[in-house]
Amino acid sequence: LHGKECPLYHSCVDIVATLYSMAIGVSIEEAKKEAKKVIITGDALKKFYEFVKAQGGRLGELAISENVIKVRAQKSGRIDTIDALGAAKLAAKLGASRMKLEDKIDYRVGIMLSVTEGDTVNKGDLLMNLYLKDYNQEFTENDFNFINIVDF
Repeated sequence: LHGKECPLYHSCVDIVATLYSMAIGVSIEEAKKEAKKVIITGDALKKFYEFVKAQGGRLGELAISENVIKVRAQKSGRIDTIDALGAAKLAAKLGASRMKLEDKIDYRVGIMLSVTEGDTVNKGDLLMNLYLKDYNQEFTENDFNFINIVDF
């Protein structure tokens, strides 16, 4: 929303254009132009901030944990799939979501992926950063199996 292209930019434009086209009754091409325009001008970001404020959110108070573990590729290959459910389970283990309704969410922790499906990686390349409450948390290899790397 900062007017810059990221790995999800085209997917977001496509989704927004489809919804906008259906709601307003314009062509997909026209809707894509409008979606790109509001991103480039910053209007989309302004609207996002309005939504957050209207819901009582306070983005300025968010902090990210300084406890970071870098997870690297164990082999070279191509990122075939990234399983959203597996990522969600790891995020929950970190405390970034709830397993039970009464669980508290720690907004400082989470996962920042450095790869996307279709990327090629070499052994040792960064796959993700894990932001932890503290370094005492234990992980198994299965916690990271949601990223499937296939041989070239």
